[in-house]
Amino acid sequence: MFSRNLWLDDMMGDLVPILDLLAPHVEEPGYGGHFREEFDAEPTVFTFHAGTYGPLEL
Repeated sequence: MFSRNLWLDDMMGDLVPILDLLAPHVEEPGYGGHFREEFDAEPTVFTFHAGTYGPLEL
């Protein structure tokens, strides 16, 4: 899945309901994607695991 928010009023929160619906149906844990806030230098990676999703835990 790919989502790119370009509008000034877009928020990451708009993607959360989609991830909530998708996560229970992901069969294998692993990489889910990444996002980067406008002024952040590095992206935040999230993974799917145990029917949910969250930031990559090292």
